[in-house]
Amino acid sequence: MVVLTLRYDRVDSFWFTLLHELSHVGLHLDHGTEWFVDDLDCTDTSTLEREADEMASEALIPRALWERSVPRSPRDVETLARELGISPTIVAGRARHQTREHRLFGRVFRDRIDREALGWES
Repeated sequence: MVVLTLRYDRVDSFWFTLLHELSHVGLHLDHGTEWFVDDLDCTDTSTLEREADEMASEALIPRALWERSVPRSPRDVETLARELGISPTIVAGRARHQTREHRLFGRVFRDRIDREALGWES
């Protein structure tokens, strides 16, 4: 079972977190670990966490493609997203995270999860 909150209810955060947790299932559950709880206040990143981060990142945007086309403009974001068949919010979110420039691309590409579509009250 994978349980997520919408603590960060942006589309990019949702998909990365879901794939990160599924990566733990695929990579680590057969190695004696029965459960994982991510501590968002912990600054020390374990090998297991880094592995899950890497697998989730690769699943969303393969490293080879990212390295040859790191988005520098909103148009670049849209082009890469269209090529991958994913939301531009995911592409912009990765660029913001990796550059640590959280204001990158201004207010565009900050889509939120539609709680109503999930059957959750807003």
